[in-house]
Amino acid sequence: MRTTVFLVAKILGLLALSRVLTRRKLRILGYHGIWWSDGHFGNRIFMKPETFKSRMAWLSRSRFPVLGLDEAVEKLYDGSLPDCAVVVTIDDGWYGTYKHMVPVLSELEMPATVYITTAAVDSQLPHFEIAVQHMCNIAKRSEIVLPASLRNGDGRDTVDLAHDKDAAAQDLIGRIMALPEQQRLEACRELYDGAGLDFTTLHDSRQLHNMTYGEITDMSERGIDVQLHTHNHDLTLEEPERIDAEISLNRDRLEGNVKGPLNHFCYPSGVHSSSMYRFMEKHGVKSSTTVEAGLNDSNTHRYSLSRILDGQYVSQLEIEAELSGFLELKRNLVSALRSR
Repeated sequence: MRTTVFLVAKILGLLALSRVLTRRKLRILGYHGIWWSDGHFGNRIFMKPETFKSRMAWLSRSRFPVLGLDEAVEKLYDGSLPDCAVVVTIDDGWYGTYKHMVPVLSELEMPATVYITTAAVDSQLPHFEIAVQHMCNIAKRSEIVLPASLRNGDGRDTVDLAHDKDAAAQDLIGRIMALPEQQRLEACRELYDGAGLDFTTLHDSRQLHNMTYGEITDMSERGIDVQLHTHNHDLTLEEPERIDAEISLNRDRLEGNVKGPLNHFCYPSGVHSSSMYRFMEKHGVKSSTTVEAGLNDSNTHRYSLSRILDGQYVSQLEIEAELSGFLELKRNLVSALRSR
């Protein structure tokens, strides 16, 4: 239904009209990783390589000028932004970004910013939270026997996947993350074995790993902008001051491994509040991006920039509707009507 609406709007010229009406606004595209293993997992977390390649090829042919983040932010606030300018951003620093996204961007000579969280670079362990979610998503068994290391004294020795996989995943994530870091890998392996799944191949492919520092350096030397995303990918609204140490650690790990200055930031999972802004100023941060949908103008706070999150199951027409400003105008209209 949504695709039909977008197609009709495009045929009627509403996308073209929206583009004119929102031409002074900055569009920031947001991506995460690439899923090249069997099947597919995730929508806005992972894209298939061919989907990302197709999207970037379309963008390079489109009439949307693609700018680097630093240039776009400067021009947004000094009033010189080109009409309908777009920025490409990629979160986290997955190995799949280096393996599949960077070659596409380099071939197209397209500027992009990769926000990197560095704890996973240091550990070179998989993202266990994502590994557990993946396991629960694809497991065929309705019940899994818990490894001894995950029986945390509550009397449970199995986990039920038949009724609520999301709840089961959150339970298992809590159990695994409560273990010392060096024990999590074996517990995850045993959990996959109990589900009848192959963890070794997934692990060895580095599907769920971050880049190494060597790969980050190579990416930076190939012209990809590297920026800040906290060290531990963990912020809370209850303790906004934690962002101070997270930026310091993140910058400390990345400095010396990248070419440009580290002065742009992305909130992990979009967790942010205005109480964090003073720490941005302290660290000389020039902009911060969220996961809130929308376009940006000169009245948008530079520490609360909206983005358009793309994904595997987001259609080409929906991306065109977003970049044209059609969906931005729709959101503004709905908001105005609700406030009446």
